[in-house]
Formats: sequence, structure tokens, C-alpha cells
Amino acid sequence: MGCCMKGKAHVAASSINASQRQTKKFDTQRSRVDEMKFEVFEKTMYGNEDNYYDSDELTCIDRNQLLSLIKSEPKKIRWTPGQVIGQGSFGRVIEAMNLDTGKLMAVKQVMVGIRNEDRIMALEIEIDLLSLIKHKNIVSYYGMERTEKTLNIFLERVAGGSLSSMLQKFGSFQESLIKVYMRQILQGLEYLHQNGIMHRDIKGANVLVDNQGVCKLADFGSSKKIALNSDSTIFGTPNFMAPEVVQQQKSGRKADIWSLGCTMIELATGKPPWHEITNQFAVMIRIGKGEIPQIPEGFSEEAKSFVSHCLEVDERKRWNATKLLKHPFLIQQNKLEIPQGKTSLRNTPGSKSKQQQRSFKYPEQETSHSPGQAKEFEQQHSDNLQPMNDSSFVLKQKRQQE
Repeated sequence: MGCCMKGKAHVAASSINASQRQTKKFDTQRSRVDEMKFEVFEKTMYGNEDNYYDSDELTCIDRNQLLSLIKSEPKKIRWTPGQVIGQGSFGRVIEAMNLDTGKLMAVKQVMVGIRNEDRIMALEIEIDLLSLIKHKNIVSYYGMERTEKTLNIFLERVAGGSLSSMLQKFGSFQESLIKVYMRQILQGLEYLHQNGIMHRDIKGANVLVDNQGVCKLADFGSSKKIALNSDSTIFGTPNFMAPEVVQQQKSGRKADIWSLGCTMIELATGKPPWHEITNQFAVMIRIGKGEIPQIPEGFSEEAKSFVSHCLEVDERKRWNATKLLKHPFLIQQNKLEIPQGKTSLRNTPGSKSKQQQRSFKYPEQETSHSPGQAKEFEQQHSDNLQPMNDSSFVLKQKRQQE
């Protein structure tokens, strides 16, 4: 009897200790989140360590648009899952409904494991900060929750799909539409950059469009606060990487601007820059040598000028989002005039060649899956967890292979 009582007491004590450890871990994490918020806020308000802004622009930043330091605990979200709408090596994305508001959401489920606990902790901190972002051209982050197997990230549901998926459906865009999308993407980027946040993976696949044609920046899996960017790790998709990123230098917010220029080329051609080179490391070598991607011949002079300011190899000469929003290409409202002898960027029905109709496959592109594949997905990933930075490519790996 005495032995049994001791056993029960031991189990109860273990449960209490586990609960206390979890509470302590949560308190430590919340404290670190608040420290990061304050550090980013201070650096953005009073610092410009990557020389993103000139002295006049620093004085014009609207301080009311910067992220507020919110220290209240995030509200728990009650939700029910729907069908699987995307899947990748990171995990999957499912449609869901908020049981309290009825609002539809997207839930990105990242598989977790003991060996990537540090990365999960870092991602939780990132999402907690990103949940403060409120802008019409940025996908809203509602919060997150941690379960035994997954980290669930609650996001705004954007029904229209990505720009890359639209390119696959409708072909390349005419210049007048590119103007509309570039302006909206830049407005979202300007807001991020004012708050000291780098996206680090700007491309058509990471820009969603709703049913009203509003662009929203998405997929902040590689995002980084410039105030804390002390490493030179390579993040992003090779075709869209800036030279300073490929060269593993300390990169700043202007790396996003280079990727924006590459995205503009993607919208005009239906394919990313350097698409003709199949080896990703060969692409990175070309970029690292200071080569710029080919600019479409059908661009107007204003469009060529705009994209050239994005694709400056010297990041010090590269324009920031604030300057680009004032460029004549985005301000001019006249109809696009195609120079004599040049080909219009507009696609007419049935005019796409077989080569154009072949959709370009990005590295690790997500695909849609039916609800019936959910269990199969969980079984596959529970025993075979993949690295979380599926969009990063590190040259060291290539050197080791050689």
C-alpha cells in the first residue's frame, strides 16, 4: 500500500515539474519576444545600419505606421480544419474556420521534432512579431499554436492564388497590369522595410492575389529583422537572389529590391530570370559574378529604367521602395505604347506556344492535395522530418559534395 502511494506521489510530482518547466519555457520565450520587438523598434526608429534610407528619407518616415509594442498575451484561436490546399517538405497548408467568428483561414502546419527545437523556437518568435503587421498588401498573421506534432500558423485566407499560378493559367502579363502589381507589392515592401523587416524570398509564388486583384505578400518563412541580421546565411530562391546574398555578405533590405526586379521579369515573361539554366548553383555563380538577368525587349523605356534601378549590382546604388514608388513607371497613367518593331507583352487567346504553355517548376514548389491524403501525409512526415528552411541553398553543401 505504501509503495503504491509513493508511486502515485511520484507521478503527480513529475506532472507538476513538467508543467512548471513548460510554464518557465513559455515565460522565457515571451520575454525574448518582447526583447526582440523592442530591439527592432529601436533600430528602426533611430538606426539605419544597412544604409537603406538616405538622411532626408529618415526624417519623413511616418512613425505612426511603425509596429506597436504589444505585450498582451495572444488570444487562443478555436478552429476546425478543412481540406488540404497545399503541401511541401515543411509540412502542409489546410483551409480552416474560426469557430468564434466564422472567418475562413489558412493554417500552415509545420512538422516539429526534437532535433529542430531551436528553429521552431525562432519561428515562434518570428510569427509573434509578424502578427503585429497590419497592411492591405501583406497577408495577415492571426497567431499560432503548438501541438505535439505541429506548429500551427494561422493566416489570412487569400482565395485568388499566387502570381505564379496566375501566370500558369493566363500566360505572361501586359505592362499595364505589371504596373498595378508592382505598385502594390512595393507598398507592402515599404511598410515591411520601414519596420526593419526583410522578406528574403520575394517572387511570384509568394505574392497572393485576392478576387478583387489586391496583391498580398506572403510566406515569411525566411523573413528576418534587419536589426538582427548578423549572419550571412543564404536564404531564398536562387533565380531571385541578390549578388550580396549569393556572395554570403551581410545583406540588407535592398536584397528584397533585387528580387522585386526579378519578379517583374517573371511577370513579363511567364518564367523566372535564368530559367534557361537548370543547375541552381550555376545560376548562383552567374549572379555572384555580377551578371544581371536579361531584361525583356518588349519593355517600355520607363519599365527598363524601373527594373534597372532594382537590378543594380552595387546595393548602395540600388533604389529603395520609397524611391521606386515615385518612379515615372508607376506614376505614369498613359496607355502602354509598343515601340515600332517590338512585340507587345499582351497575350491573345490561343496565341501561346507549346513552350509557353509548359509551366515552369520552381524548386520545391507546393502542390494541392485532397483531404483523403492527410493521414498519409502525417505518417510520411512523422518518421521523416525535413529541414524547415526548404527555400535556402547554402554553397557549403555543394563544396562538401565536391
